[in-house]
Amino acid sequence: MCNKFDGVLLCVDFDGTLAWQGRIPTENAAAIRRFQSEGGMFTVISGRAPDFFREYASSITPNTYVCGMNGAWITDFQTSESVLEQPMEADAVYYAVTLLKKLPGVSEFHMQTKHGTFSSKIKGGSLVSPLPANINDVFKILFIVSTDESDSATKLLATEASDRFAISRSWINGLEIQRHGIDKGFAVRFLKERLAGKISCVVGVGDYENDIPLLRSSDLKVAEQDAVPAVKAVAEWVTSSCRYDSIAKVIEWLPTAINGSKRIPY
Repeated sequence: MCNKFDGVLLCVDFDGTLAWQGRIPTENAAAIRRFQSEGGMFTVISGRAPDFFREYASSITPNTYVCGMNGAWITDFQTSESVLEQPMEADAVYYAVTLLKKLPGVSEFHMQTKHGTFSSKIKGGSLVSPLPANINDVFKILFIVSTDESDSATKLLATEASDRFAISRSWINGLEIQRHGIDKGFAVRFLKERLAGKISCVVGVGDYENDIPLLRSSDLKVAEQDAVPAVKAVAEWVTSSCRYDSIAKVIEWLPTAINGSKRIPY
């Protein structure tokens, strides 16, 4: 006897898609549990570290690999064992630091590693605090940039370094730099290969620019109601707000969507 969601993998961004200000609505959590009980596979693909989601294990439990750092660090949620790590090279980190002098409006530098985060304020285009002596396992660099300068800084960074890094924004003030070719779309493709034979349809849900590769690599592409226009332009369907029941609505209408509907009503 087949379950309703056998073969379906639901890949969801966390902040602004599954959760609002760190809180997962009860409607979303309950719907995900029902989805899993009916054969579905659920995971989070986020800019956060994979172990972050253990804080929410009482309400949601991914039943496959979890993709952290926008796909640069993928783990088995049950065991916390790493199944894929794609850190940046040390020379790429040093090069990223030199770009600070060219970028307008950057006030903070955060280097996210396997063992924690190094942070520094920016003054005059330079780090206030010196980089650690040994740079290892750096999965992502985050520049905090002013709202007014965000667009220009993003465009300039893409012009200067898109051939060396994967560059995206996770929110208007969060400009992210990672190893070239590593993004949420890479994570989806990895899961498709790793779970070959177990899944037949990947559903991707997101809200901001770093989710665009996630949607593009998914079979069904969904934008959260408050997603930026660039994400909605890629999406085939728009769900409700993450403040209420965004993922619950996706799951409710998945059978219809899989059969060819062009929009999820809410």
